[in-house]
Amino acid sequence: MKPYNFFLLFIIVNLGYAQESLKFDTKLTYETEFIQEDESIIETRYILTNSKDNSFTLKVKTLDSLNYEATIKKQDDIYSKLKINKSEFDNNTSLSIQ
Repeated sequence: MKPYNFFLLFIIVNLGYAQESLKFDTKLTYETEFIQEDESIIETRYILTNSKDNSFTLKVKTLDSLNYEATIKKQDDIYSKLKINKSEFDNNTSLSIQ
């Protein structure tokens, strides 16, 4: 999958008791096909990373027709799950979450 280096995303998230600013500059897009008895479902997933610091990632998948489910995972197994509006995520290059 081709990374989109022009994509820039800022996230402010509360992990534990500290606020942290995470910067992502690479967006990977994957299409996964799930085959069930008579039908196949294609799901698009995104993985956002920082090209200079790979100690954290943001994984995004479809939750419902209006929202994505995002999981922020740090190298030391600290993670946070959150819900992001699809139109806000798809149309912006920066995002602030509080």
